[in-house]
Amino acid sequence: MNARQTVVLGVVALALSGGLVVAVGGFVGTGPSQGDTVPATTTPGQGTDDPQTTQPTTSEPVEEPRLQYSGDAISLETAREQVVRGQVDLPEGTEVTMRMRSTDSENPFLLTSSATVGDDGSIAATFDLAGLDGNSTANLTVRHDGSTLVAAPVAVSYVESAAPDEAESAATVQYEGDRLTLEPQDDQEIRATTDLDAGTDLTVRVVSTGSGQPFIRSLTATVDEDGRVVTSVDLSSIEAGTEFEVRLVHEDETLATVPGVVGADGNETTAEFVHATGEVGA
Repeated sequence: MNARQTVVLGVVALALSGGLVVAVGGFVGTGPSQGDTVPATTTPGQGTDDPQTTQPTTSEPVEEPRLQYSGDAISLETAREQVVRGQVDLPEGTEVTMRMRSTDSENPFLLTSSATVGDDGSIAATFDLAGLDGNSTANLTVRHDGSTLVAAPVAVSYVESAAPDEAESAATVQYEGDRLTLEPQDDQEIRATTDLDAGTDLTVRVVSTGSGQPFIRSLTATVDEDGRVVTSVDLSSIEAGTEFEVRLVHEDETLATVPGVVGADGNETTAEFVHATGEVGA
């Protein structure tokens, strides 16, 4: 036996090496003798050669922002509620802006719509393209915090809407001269009267015409007890001299259409321009 054995009696330790141990009280302990080799011990995960020190790491692949479409461009029609869908790598509940700008000088327009990111990163925005005339092309971008996340071309196909029935309601837009003049400022009022019931919601569309700065504004106005309709439009970003058209719509029926221009100043007095049978008249 090569190990050294120790007998402890009280505070006295006796070392015996012959293999015979006699102890009276106390305890017996054994330990390595000089020259013995003590095997090294390691704690899992502490050695550089221990396979447990390297933990496998996994990460979810980051999906690149994209817009959903097939073919060469996003295909839409000249109709209301045209939906554009996509996918972004942003937290749920984040708001992004989709901006559609025409690339066709003969049919200029600029539309914006907001979308909220879903729990799976999906986004969807709705555009009202019913006011566009003829086929047109555009570029659509998805923006967040001033940065463009993704872009794609858009092809808008003209579709004829059903011929309107004889209008059962009429509306009168108030303006002076041969067209409505509004200032290039915010809170520009558009006033009208109608025979629709109080509480009825109307859609007021302000759509650019001609070769000026393209834009479209879609507003909601409610008929009051006196049959009056008042809404405000923000034209602060529109250049003076830009021509436009105002359309009052109720349940896909156009009640009135009036021409307009963004000028240096605007005056609002009463003049009539009534759409009653599908034909624009004064």
